[in-house]
Formats: sequence, C-alpha cells, structure tokens
Amino acid sequence: MAVKRVEFLNREQNIRGVLYLHKKAPLIVLCHGFTSDKDVKLLVFLSKFLYNNGYSVFRFDFRGSGESGGEFTGIDAEISDLKQVMKFVKPYSKDIILIGHSFGSSIIALSKIKAKTVVMINPALSAELTAFTFLRRLIPLFLIHKIFKGIDGITDKTFENIEATGKLMKSTFRFKLSEESLDESRRLSVRIVKNIHAPIFFIQSTKDRFVHVKGTEQAFNLAHNPKQLFLVEGANHTISAYKHKLIVAKKILGWLTENGLKGYSKK
Repeated sequence: MAVKRVEFLNREQNIRGVLYLHKKAPLIVLCHGFTSDKDVKLLVFLSKFLYNNGYSVFRFDFRGSGESGGEFTGIDAEISDLKQVMKFVKPYSKDIILIGHSFGSSIIALSKIKAKTVVMINPALSAELTAFTFLRRLIPLFLIHKIFKGIDGITDKTFENIEATGKLMKSTFRFKLSEESLDESRRLSVRIVKNIHAPIFFIQSTKDRFVHVKGTEQAFNLAHNPKQLFLVEGANHTISAYKHKLIVAKKILGWLTENGLKGYSKK
C-alpha cells in the first residue's frame, strides 16, 4: 500500500494527514466532524476500502484536532484549512472528490470549493451542530452528558474536563467554546447546500441521535441536481457497526462509478 504521512503549513499551523496514492486515479479528500479526527474508525475504513478499489485518498486533521497543531478557533479557520488541503492535493489528480462526515460536510459547503462530486455522511448543516453550546448555558452538565454521551467520541472524561476547565480537552482535540464561535455557528443552515454545484450524495443514518433524518431530507430537497439520498437503516451517527460501514463504502463506490469517476485499475 502506497501510504505516506504528510504535513504542511496553513496560517502558521501544521496540518497533518495520511495520503493513500495511486497514479492516474481520482483523489478523495475525507473531512472529519466536530470533536473528531482523521483516525476515527469510519474514515480509516473508507480510506482503505476506497484505496483498495483504485482511488487515491487523503484524510487529514483540521487544526486543533488529532495530530494537527493549534486549537479550534471557528468555522473560517477550518474553511481555510480545507482550501489549503485542496492546493496540496491538486498535483496528484485532476479529479478531486470531497467526502464530509457530520460537521465536515458543513465546511465543504461553506468553502464553495469546486469538486467532481460531494458526498455528505450524516451532515450537520444546521442548528443541531450548535446544540452543545446552547445547552451548556441553559441546563446542568449531567443532562447534557445524558444527551450527548456516545456522540462523536464524547466520553465521561471529556465532560469532567469541561466542568473543571471550561474547555473540552481530548488527547486528539482542543477547542474553546467562545462567543465568536457561537456567532459563526449562526451561518449554519441546510440552505448552505446550495453552494455546491456538483453531483451530491447524501447518506443518513436512521438511528442518528445528533443529525435528524428530516434535516438531511430538507437539505436534499434544496440541493442542486444531480443528487441522491440513501438512508442507512439502524446505523448511528458515527456508523460504528462494521456492517453499516461496509454498506456506506459500497454505496459511495457505486455513486462514484455512476458519475464517471472510476478507480484506477492495472488491467
């Protein structure tokens, strides 16, 4: 497997990622969600599956996540990171595909970057994304814990850190809840899918406790054609079950093939 770890600078922060490379192949950029990173099981699975089917793949950490430097400072910084990622991968392929999970889908839409196609997995495009910030101001921590436990890797230790320091600190993620971030979050809406002028494939878990099916259906209705929506029956927000990961991977592969983006083959 032709895999290499890479890093480059954006706004004085090191952005680190993993590049799976085939020559003469379409290249897929994977964008992780809020409080997540490039090494969550879903993105690692998709990287290997799509690479084995002939695609180049680049998964990376936004600033403040995983191995990248800095702290989470808001939407605009992550948009800047993605634009720099696109500059980095451009020499490797003329056919770039964007896949976002959760908040990663919002960053793709807000960035207005041109791609051959976009795939949104459980896209957090609207107010659901900011629920944690709003709820933290309104109700006791233990109730938020009950609501958010198990979502995007939030753990008991995570909530202990918030209570003690006012920050959510994970070994793979650093961010501060700020007034600026709250103001930025008001830009989020299902309407941002209109920024995407490329074939778009929505994938939504039916048991997602974070992103509602109806929200994704609304985004689908607003999106430009061509488009498609697929519901993963029984899957959760992180698509933790292997059988659901495999279903998602195969559906993405089928979508890419249907849109003339076949993987590289030695035959």
